[in-house]
Amino acid sequence: MTLGSARADDVLADEHRALNILTVHNEYLQRGGEDSVLEAERDLLRAHGHRVTVFTRSSKSMRGAMDKLRAARGFCYSEESKLAVQAEIRRSNPDIVHVHNFVPLLSPSVFDACWELGVPVVQTLHNYRYLCSASTLYRDGSICEDCLTHGPYKAVVHRCYRGSAAQTLLHARMLAMSQGKATWLDKIDRFIAVSQFCKRKYVEAGFDPDRIDVKHNFINPELETPPQERAEAHGESRALFVGRLTVEKGARTLMRAWAKVAMPLDVVGDGPLLEEARRSAPPNVTFHGSKPRAETLDLMQRAAVLVVPSEWYETFGMVLIEAMSRRLPIVSTNLGGMAELVIDGWNGLQFAPGDSDALAERVNWVAGHPVEARALGDRGRDFFESRFTAAHNYRRIMEIYESIIAEKGSGAGQARGAASP
Repeated sequence: MTLGSARADDVLADEHRALNILTVHNEYLQRGGEDSVLEAERDLLRAHGHRVTVFTRSSKSMRGAMDKLRAARGFCYSEESKLAVQAEIRRSNPDIVHVHNFVPLLSPSVFDACWELGVPVVQTLHNYRYLCSASTLYRDGSICEDCLTHGPYKAVVHRCYRGSAAQTLLHARMLAMSQGKATWLDKIDRFIAVSQFCKRKYVEAGFDPDRIDVKHNFINPELETPPQERAEAHGESRALFVGRLTVEKGARTLMRAWAKVAMPLDVVGDGPLLEEARRSAPPNVTFHGSKPRAETLDLMQRAAVLVVPSEWYETFGMVLIEAMSRRLPIVSTNLGGMAELVIDGWNGLQFAPGDSDALAERVNWVAGHPVEARALGDRGRDFFESRFTAAHNYRRIMEIYESIIAEKGSGAGQARGAASP
């Protein structure tokens, strides 16, 4: 099994001092939002003249029983991964290391690798990985914060990690060991939360608020500017859902609501509830399966409303800012980071999670008030331009990087040199 791969690029620097950045990431079995965010940030930084090396391991490499056994043995702490990351640090000599995901193959040992060599390290909080074995604060159809109040081993009873008691025990032990070693407290210089809500949850769990910066996600520059005029889909107004068809994403609530909605619904995405949704869907629902991003954005350009019925604490919601960039009004629940993006009555409409009647009522209002709905979409575009463009994101990430490096001072380079063979 290959320990990792590294890729680097150099282009002309802008007004900021050109930085040498090492990004560390464990890729998932199924490509997800974290992979997209990492790639967008990498491309953005390279476009501004910074050297970005990406060190990865992939969960797809676990093909047989021996690979899975090795992964289980190193889940809580992988000495092998630690040495590999240190070797990459010595090779690429970064100013800062940015970790996105370390589960399951890299493990928290990556932070020891940086700490021992004196390199500043920042971790993006894409989800609730440090607080919850499921990473979602959601269980059995409802919000669950048991591990925040009772500790990580509470998750074992409920098999929160991949439905397995044994794998959940490994994840809980990893969290407990890292807390005991003060990994989160002492060995990570800064965290980046993708929303204020995400930050609040970590602060409630005992994390230092002064060490958590908020930086929203963004859309690649080439996707920022849609056609100026919105198009009607085939001469009729249509609603759109984009996401995995799961309980926490509100798939069942969506299908119940559409029994009371005349507007046609396009569903983009798949998931474990796909067949159930097909069976329960009324005739005006069309399932498209997964689609490339460009095709999804085209559907957004043609839709009348985006529906987001999530029933868990979404940390951010890329689909929301993609919709705003297309002047598409949004009907969403008021949970988690979504409540920061959709402002009820201003750039969209909100409803209580699980309330299919309220969802149907909001969508029917949009269908009956096209002028007012267009105004919601226009204000959404203004909101997008004020916070979620690549330019805003670049300024914010550079503020964070430069402040961490300044705090660390010149000692980082001296420590790297002293630790090098």
